[in-house]
Amino acid sequence: MRFKTFASNKTHLKTLLKSKNIFNKEFCLNLFLFLSLKVICGGELTGLNGSFSSPNYPENYDSRLRCNWTITVPPEYNIRLNFIDLHTESCDDYVLIFDGKSTNSTSIATFCGNLNSMSTTYVTSSSNVMTVKFFTDGSINFRGFLAFYSVVKPRKSPLK
Repeated sequence: MRFKTFASNKTHLKTLLKSKNIFNKEFCLNLFLFLSLKVICGGELTGLNGSFSSPNYPENYDSRLRCNWTITVPPEYNIRLNFIDLHTESCDDYVLIFDGKSTNSTSIATFCGNLNSMSTTYVTSSSNVMTVKFFTDGSINFRGFLAFYSVVKPRKSPLK
């Protein structure tokens, strides 16, 4: 059995398969595979601080991404997430921030468009876990984002 690839790109592959069947006759079969390739993105982030970015940053991100990052720090801390740079299609591509370990947790912020690096763009969790989701549609792509997270001590409640 032999395969010969004629053409391919990110989502399509055209190939020719040649083989001999049980009657020792050669036959050819054109295969068209339509692959829904997705960039692997997201993951588990731990430690007292760190950074992460959209795929390909600072180059343009790909279409149809669904990236999830879960940030977990020691239980005695909360998380402060700061966007150093963010440029997405307004607002068809966006970053959602959840206060907890999944996208079923409470949504605490949504960022999209072009955020000025001079602005203070941060959000703080109420626990030691935060989830970040990056969603892109199928049209216009920009450079995406660069984010930095660090630990902060929880605010103490006033005594009553």
